[in-house]
Amino acid sequence: MNASLSSFLLGLFENGEVTVKKELSEFSETEKQESVSILKNIYEQSKSEMPSGVPEFDADAALWGSMILYRCIQFVMIRNLEAEEIEKRITDFKSESTPSSVYSADLCLRYLPDVLRFAVSLAPDDPLVVRIKQLAEQWPFSSVGIKTNPETESSVSFDNRSLMKSYVDRIIDKKDLSKINNNNLKEEVEAVLGNYSKELWPGYLETKTTQ
Repeated sequence: MNASLSSFLLGLFENGEVTVKKELSEFSETEKQESVSILKNIYEQSKSEMPSGVPEFDADAALWGSMILYRCIQFVMIRNLEAEEIEKRITDFKSESTPSSVYSADLCLRYLPDVLRFAVSLAPDDPLVVRIKQLAEQWPFSSVGIKTNPETESSVSFDNRSLMKSYVDRIIDKKDLSKINNNNLKEEVEAVLGNYSKELWPGYLETKTTQ
């Protein structure tokens, strides 16, 4: 079965089933070009699920995010690799963080919480778990539901209302109180909850009063 980056993305977005190579190798330029085309199509489709004002597509960020997800799943499957190999392959994004890069990378990074849960179930202290948590702190928009350190997590200053509204919706969906406290989002969250906090977030008001 084809385990290229582009086929990985097609499997991910079409049926949620992915295949990765059993050995480490560099992604070819053809793979990358095909993957950017797939990611651009997914971006266009996903815009309809976002509040108005979605940031522009950032091809570099989207491609980087897809390669990071591929590598994370690959390292889950390949259990005999050294921590140095993880650091070498799962690299940080080199460009500036912008609304466009945040949302474009999120097309794939939004699956990191699922990968982390699986990785933890296999080996809680594995270097891969540490690396995914580092990524979660760097990309809080994509890591709602992952417990992170508020002292090291990147601050959320999305200069884009579409991203912020989507971020708040994710926080409410995952009942992630830490993200509210980390980023002073109480007013944003409570504005969305309105008079329906008991239905949308049972126990939120009680939790709030104990802080």
